[in-house]
Amino acid sequence: MAGYKDEFNDRIKEQSNLAEKRFRGYCDAHDIQYYEYGIHNHGFGKSFGLFPGIIRNTPDFITFKRHPQLVEVKGGLENIKIKLNDVESYKKWNEILPLKYFFYSLTYHTEYLIKHDSLMEYVSYCQTDFYPDNNKQYYILECPDLESLCMLKGVVWWIVYL
Repeated sequence: MAGYKDEFNDRIKEQSNLAEKRFRGYCDAHDIQYYEYGIHNHGFGKSFGLFPGIIRNTPDFITFKRHPQLVEVKGGLENIKIKLNDVESYKKWNEILPLKYFFYSLTYHTEYLIKHDSLMEYVSYCQTDFYPDNNKQYYILECPDLESLCMLKGVVWWIVYL
């Protein structure tokens, strides 16, 4: 899985491909309709950073089973990283349509599906760090904590809520 040290264009292309593939498989297995909604594999390069955050951070998918929902998909190894600035955009998207997060850990081979409000409660306790290449601050979402969050806060099982 590509990381911040890899070339930007390679990173943007590969970064969430595996997680998005897992998400599509999850939807297919649960008869959930989905549409790739976010901006994927754009050709703007680093100049994409000049776009407003609400545009850059369009959730990856819109889904429908019983109700429409937005889904942001992210992959990682032992943890998932999510930028503080991105979270501000996701808060706005959640006001438009319920937002869920689908995280996939390559290390643990585990999928996590979490409500936006539950994640916002959790990140208030998370450690943060800065990317060395751009000095952007991000939350460190520890996968074992995400598992607890799902169990304690009620992972949004699509079959029940969509």
